[in-house]
Amino acid sequence: MATLIRTTIVKAIPAQGGKIAGCVVVQNRSIMGKAFRSSLPPPPPKPAPFDYVNKDYTWLRSLTDRTTHRFDENSKVVVVEGPVAAGKTQFAAALAEDLGMKHFPEANMDIHYKRPNGIDLRQFDKDIPEDTRTFDHVNFNRTPNHRLAGNFQIMMFMARYGQYIDALAHLLNTGQGVVLERSPYSDFVFLEAMFSQKYISKGVRSVYYELRGQTIEDLMRPHLVIYLDLPVNKVQEAIKARKNDYESGGKALTEPFLTEMERQYKHKYLRDISTHAELLVYDWTGGGEVEVAGLFNIESGLKDALLSFTPRVPNLIKPVAHLQVKKFSMARGGRALTQLNER
Repeated sequence: MATLIRTTIVKAIPAQGGKIAGCVVVQNRSIMGKAFRSSLPPPPPKPAPFDYVNKDYTWLRSLTDRTTHRFDENSKVVVVEGPVAAGKTQFAAALAEDLGMKHFPEANMDIHYKRPNGIDLRQFDKDIPEDTRTFDHVNFNRTPNHRLAGNFQIMMFMARYGQYIDALAHLLNTGQGVVLERSPYSDFVFLEAMFSQKYISKGVRSVYYELRGQTIEDLMRPHLVIYLDLPVNKVQEAIKARKNDYESGGKALTEPFLTEMERQYKHKYLRDISTHAELLVYDWTGGGEVEVAGLFNIESGLKDALLSFTPRVPNLIKPVAHLQVKKFSMARGGRALTQLNER
């Protein structure tokens, strides 16, 4: 049975002439799939999930109800990344099911436009001036040079940011791990691809990064990032296979746009996130099975992963000249391990 090592460290942090005691809980655990869990003895009982939707977690309640008591091996944040039409939704849903985690589908503009009472604001577009109309991924794919494209990308960042906070709230209140498709940390790959194709202006790009810098740094980073690698020509084939007219017949998802997305992912995002999270990269050219592609390598490769409320410290990690991460080839269901070097 997997053992639990819990260490509490109290740090004295000088602040305004006084000292603040901060507790950091570091847990050394494995992460387990359904088959592995079923082979073990029943786990010890845990407190019921906290009803964070209807109750407030007050200071007084925190004295008797410690959220970390609900954590287990799979209390982690997992993010599935990859290019457009790579199959992230199917992979993430199957992975969440087997790991007993909650799946968060990719955030989209429905977060902004669909109201709690069920009304979709897009139905009023015909009755209002153009500059005040809605603009979602369908509009962007059809008219990427529209003047609302910049506002669309900023609102997409806000949607991913809000969803990520919801995922963290679920994890910290219930102990159940979460699996997301993309996150606010990777959202910039779309912005840079848009900027490279002159879909947005330099001013929009500047505002985006100012907003990002004032928000994202305070979040708890993912514990594990899984990247489904697919070459651009295969991405284009997958887009056509989805048969979404606004994608295959649109003007946004061109080869240069998709190429720049891939470059931003591999030369910027994966390099940066690997200093804060465990990283697995899969060759998804021929697809694969979650049972083979995900669980075997996650269970064996992350047994010593740390669940901590403080991220890895970037300045304690030696800089690398190039990105070097493990890449698992899933051709014919195999587990061949190679190295991915993107200079």
